Amino acid sequence: MVLVLGASGKVGQAAIQLATAVGARVVPFDIFAFYRGRHRFIGIDTLALDSGYGAAVLDTLRPGFESRTLRPFPVLAANIYPLARAAEAYRAVLAGAQERVVLDPTL
Repeated sequence: MVLVLGASGKVGQAAIQLATAVGARVVPFDIFAFYRGRHRFIGIDTLALDSGYGAAVLDTLRPGFESRTLRPFPVLAANIYPLARAAEAYRAVLAGAQERVVLDPTL
């Protein structure tokens, strides 16, 4: 069984895909109700993970994407930035962009 915090968000949706792909029973969790209840939440500081670890995770996930068991979420064309506009993309994230923001080095 897998408890998915923030199941309605993008990361939560990805977690549901991953858990379902390996046959786990998924239990969604309403994080907003949890916070409103003045509970404490302790999580993992993903900003503390290095790029080598991130690459290893992506390598592990690759077969799932290649077999289409896992699917990427769509990205609006307006939110795909070339590296030359990285500062603009960063400002969009800091401003609280609701959609994914992607830097595409091939543009």
